[in-house]
Parts: sequence; structure tokens; C-alpha cells
Amino acid sequence: MKKYYEMYKEPILYVIFGALTTAVNYFSYIIFAHLAGLSVVFSNAAAWVLSVIFAFVTNKLLVFESKSLNAGSVIKELTSFVTCRLLSGLLDTGIMVLFIDVAHYNDLYVKLFSNVLVVIINYVLSKNFIFTRKEGAENG
Repeated sequence: MKKYYEMYKEPILYVIFGALTTAVNYFSYIIFAHLAGLSVVFSNAAAWVLSVIFAFVTNKLLVFESKSLNAGSVIKELTSFVTCRLLSGLLDTGIMVLFIDVAHYNDLYVKLFSNVLVVIINYVLSKNFIFTRKEGAENG
């Protein structure tokens, strides 16, 4: 069992923290939209900001094990991370507006579907563009 965990540690941790990031996004949206009564776009944007902060910290330190804490490396990773998350956040908002405001689907089902799609896209971008490891060097 430990052998398989070591082989698939990164994707396993990404799925776990991706699910937690999705929970942060989903429940933040519920709080803003349903408890505070704010608009769909504002609620989705606020939920996105909170989930991106959570995702950067967990992805950097726990999933991709980027241990470099010097300012240059952190700023480079953070810039790339936020840029990729902006693109996936725009996709998320576009899906929400299209399927809720235009097509009138249930917002909670649409939000769940959109979050699953965004997690998959974010993994591919994080693995291939943000937290890349150089051969023979520490990550970062």
C-alpha cells in the first residue's frame, strides 16, 4: 500500500486538496450568495479569491513540495499560479453566467460541475507550468 502511495502521492494529494479547495469555493459561494444575498458574479468572485489563496498554499507546500521560500521564487510561482487561476476563474464565471443566468439551471448543480472541471484544468496547469521541477535541482 505504501508503495502505491509513494508512486501516486502527488495526484492523490492534489485530489484531496483539490476537493478541499472546491469545498472552500462551494461553501464560500453559498455564504455570499444564499446567506448574504449578494449577486452571483460577486459571490463567485469572492469564493474564487478565497479558494485561490487556499490552493496556492496547499499546492506549493504539500502537493508539489516547492520548498523554496525566497521572495523571487515565491513571486514567480504566485504570479504564474494566479494567472492560471484567473483563466480558470474566468471559465468558471462564464459557465455560471451561461448556465444560471441564461439557461436557468440550478446554481448549486452548475457550481459543482464547474468546480470539477476547474480542478482538472488547474492540475494540468500546475503540474506543467507552475510548480515544475528542474532536473537535479530543488523545486522553486
